[in-house]
Amino acid sequence: MTQDQKIKAKKILNVTTTVLFAVVFIFLVVIVVFSVVQRKAGKDVKIFGHYMFVVMTDSMTPTIEPKEAIWCKSPEEGDIVEGAIITFIAPSGVLKGQNETHRIEKIEYNTDGSISKIYTKGDKEGLPTDDWVLEEEDVKAVYVRTMPLISGIMRFVLEKPFVAYVVLIALPLILVAGLFIAGFVRDRLKKEKEEKAEEDKPQLDTLSEEDKKKLLEAYLAGVSQEKSVEEGEETLAETEKVDEGSSVEE
Repeated sequence: MTQDQKIKAKKILNVTTTVLFAVVFIFLVVIVVFSVVQRKAGKDVKIFGHYMFVVMTDSMTPTIEPKEAIWCKSPEEGDIVEGAIITFIAPSGVLKGQNETHRIEKIEYNTDGSISKIYTKGDKEGLPTDDWVLEEEDVKAVYVRTMPLISGIMRFVLEKPFVAYVVLIALPLILVAGLFIAGFVRDRLKKEKEEKAEEDKPQLDTLSEEDKKKLLEAYLAGVSQEKSVEEGEETLAETEKVDEGSSVEE
């Protein structure tokens, strides 16, 4: 790989890395902003077929911390079992009419094996069993995992919206734009430097006949000198061989 190819490959790698970083970061910010807007509108946030909820209370600590985002899926056969964490509309309590996320403590079944009653409870130590009884149809989603990075960004957006806008949107866009501009200016300066160096080289078309003659004489003199040196080295080598042969005969 030539030096120019190495420089080009490095440039492509730098640009690709910058673009990927920007895309991932913007994607995360868009998800958070979209989630905040949906929550304020009283709608569930659904991305790629999965739900994203924010647990606002401490009833699920230490499994899920307050204001932590969780990734959930629609319930499928076999998901609703004792010990599973589910999200549902709270029938009563502080979050009445809102999403509540608790663990299934006990399930009662009908004689045909279908679910009859679901009892839930928070993970926080000392909490009693919830005072409501759910049915299978009440289960909106089943917990999959927490989302630490999204949680951190979301807390920041909710607590300091203006600062979050500056830090998460304005500054990154300025940074990315600055990187692209710096790369453009660097490449432009390099190109101008190469063009100037090319212009500074003596061009045969612009030389007078006398200058051309001098250049030719200098070139021939150099070639003649190199040839003389080579002939001298060959003569010396032959002389050494003769001397070695004489020594052997004696």
